Amino acid sequence: MELSQLRAVEIEINSHCNKACSYCPNSIGERVEQGSMKPTLFKRIIDQLVEIKFSGRISFDFYNEPLLCRDLDLFVSLTREKLPSSEIHLYSNGSLLSTERFLKLYHLGIAKFIITKHEDYFKDETKKYLFDQTYQDLSEELKKIVLFRTHDDLHLTNRGGALEHIKSHRLDISSQPCFIPNFMLSISVLGNIIPCFEDYFQKNSMGNIQEEDLDTIWNKPVYKKMRNALMLGARNKFDVCSKCNRLEVRPPV
Repeated sequence: MELSQLRAVEIEINSHCNKACSYCPNSIGERVEQGSMKPTLFKRIIDQLVEIKFSGRISFDFYNEPLLCRDLDLFVSLTREKLPSSEIHLYSNGSLLSTERFLKLYHLGIAKFIITKHEDYFKDETKKYLFDQTYQDLSEELKKIVLFRTHDDLHLTNRGGALEHIKSHRLDISSQPCFIPNFMLSISVLGNIIPCFEDYFQKNSMGNIQEEDLDTIWNKPVYKKMRNALMLGARNKFDVCSKCNRLEVRPPV
């Protein structure tokens, strides 16, 4: 699989989140890496994507809340400028997304907003949720670029075995193929390449983009072996994958 086949890149621009939902590993541990991504590192990532003529989806998440990142506007603008053919998505819990903030991010280049209203607002109905009002304020045209969902709409997984209380509704998927590492990757706040977003504890880190270029990391024998093995259903060869209950039988879009 060529690097040019990448369809999605998720960049962890900051490590922190203002939620700790029961269906997220943030509720049981802390991110391996802490802090915010340096603009110099973000620019290196974008320049690498420019080199491979990337035109897929870019988002600014791993297990973080992007709106907590002070450089979000800069990163959106830089992405839009350098990768005009890519589509920029913002995944957020919406708790900090006012109408004014939404409109600014939209004009900077966000093409789609995926907003999830999480469980704490339903456990305590007296809590005010900012995006409820923001969504009401949007025009019908702008609402078309918003996927507004609740925690009940989420497809829950055990995050590579990190969340033991989340069981699979399927009896056995241990021999089923997984295509995630072939078509997307995550980049941690310090620049480590993670083949799959389910790997919260970064057990399958393949290299650091500050030390090697993306093409070199992608073509490492260990990375190729992982992608090929998972396409054949050999999940048991990798610790995180062997415990994961996500079934991804088609390339993610």
